[in-house]
Amino acid sequence: MCDGAIAFAEFCNSQYERWIDGNQEPPPINSIEDIDPRLRTPELEQTFKMVKIERAIANGGYSVFDVLMGHAMVDALNIVDPENTYSLVGYLVTKN
Repeated sequence: MCDGAIAFAEFCNSQYERWIDGNQEPPPINSIEDIDPRLRTPELEQTFKMVKIERAIANGGYSVFDVLMGHAMVDALNIVDPENTYSLVGYLVTKN
């Protein structure tokens, strides 16, 4: 078996022992840090970023106009990527 398959099998066995045999409750998965490091992939990290962006837009109280004009996306990008500052310039989103 490849390393990924072995890691997945070990993870599944440990989960079964803890949650089924051991009768424990798993903690909620709210961020990539809550995922077992052996199972993290770039695709999974990208998915968590997209969920974070979607939540920021959904909970931001934006009007349809704000979403269409890009204000909601710029705010979401600033939340997801605080190391950079995004702003609208004309019709373009710039990264400062």
